[in-house]
Amino acid sequence: MFLFAVVTLLTFVNSFAPKIASFVIGLIPDDTSVQTITSDIVKLKKELCSIRITDEFPKHARLQRRINKLQKERKKLMAEKDAKLHKVRNTFLFATYGITSVCLSCLVWMYKGESVAHLPAEWLWPAPNIFNWFSDNPGCISIPSWIIMTCTASRVIAKSF
Repeated sequence: MFLFAVVTLLTFVNSFAPKIASFVIGLIPDDTSVQTITSDIVKLKKELCSIRITDEFPKHARLQRRINKLQKERKKLMAEKDAKLHKVRNTFLFATYGITSVCLSCLVWMYKGESVAHLPAEWLWPAPNIFNWFSDNPGCISIPSWIIMTCTASRVIAKSF
């Protein structure tokens, strides 16, 4: 029962790692400077709309240059934020994949002769030798077979979310 629970948990964590990473990234607070720049741009655009270009061209040009400058600054800040979030996401994913891979490898190495579940041999009829890959017991499911089955199932489930 221990192997069943641990292997199933590790494979589900491995499959849901991108979803967990997105949730963790959502917890990171937004930078207020981007919001203030965006509100400044909106205010300047409203002011720009109230000015007639034919009557007050110099003022219109100054406002347009200021809007362009703020938009470039906002674009630069957003690119920095995206790079930071991408780095955090990749670090989280690599750490999660690494930890689960090491844990699953250790479990396979330590418990390779043991079975995860015992079932009647008739239930595994088409390929009973595939299910008990490292084990000699008929009607049992070995750890590598269980990892393959739960990884496949958990990836299908993770895609539906």
